[in-house]
Amino acid sequence: MTPASDNSTFDPPADLPRATGLMVASASPGEGKTVIAAAIARSLRRDGRNVEVFLPVATGCRADRGGLISDSADILAACAESRRTLAEISPVRLASPLAPAASAAIGGAAVDLTAIFDAWRCLVDKAECVVVEAPCGLASPITEDFRTIHLAKCLALPIVLVVNAEPGALARALLAVDAANSHGLALAGCVLNRYPGDCASDAPIDDNLRSLPIVLDRVAGLKTLALVPDDPANNVSAGRIAHSTYFAVDQVQWDDVWRQAKR
Repeated sequence: MTPASDNSTFDPPADLPRATGLMVASASPGEGKTVIAAAIARSLRRDGRNVEVFLPVATGCRADRGGLISDSADILAACAESRRTLAEISPVRLASPLAPAASAAIGGAAVDLTAIFDAWRCLVDKAECVVVEAPCGLASPITEDFRTIHLAKCLALPIVLVVNAEPGALARALLAVDAANSHGLALAGCVLNRYPGDCASDAPIDDNLRSLPIVLDRVAGLKTLALVPDDPANNVSAGRIAHSTYFAVDQVQWDDVWRQAKR
């Protein structure tokens, strides 16, 4: 991953409303953003918040109910107890699991950025707070000249970075931090996902993984907000999130997280 440049030819709307909440992002796809974003939404909802969820572009959608259905959008909506329609929560849905620009090209379509921003305006109108799942990785192209990190800049929410606890985690996190900093984005911290430390297994934890939260803080200035264990009960397509994931995420005061990130 290389940091996204600011050479986007797309001129974002100047009148986009600001919202309270978080964007859940990652350096690359496959790090578990959906599970973490859904668990955060549920935690906020259980605390009595009127929370909405937003997945601007969903890829890897399946054909059902007369259109393309996103399992990620469905589980986000369920955890937030949202009454919004699928089109409101995820205005752009694509069949291929590739980055949005590539997925759209395969399908012979184009990503409608105007639809994304129009849906955002409607979504934040009455929501107390919003949890956004960023499309793919931060450097992933949404269109040929508009990346996820450009969208993050438009929505102006503090970012919670999801990092898989595995070899290479530090390098990926550093690239994401550099990209965010170069675009003036607020990083609220990170969630270490699929972390072996809290698992029921008696297998020893690799020393590099054990020290990862400390190293991320010292080297990247990235505070670890939660350690989410590697639990096979997490299954987005089945609409299921593990109790261990809920428990880890529930230990965080998420409203404090976004307040501190905005300082």
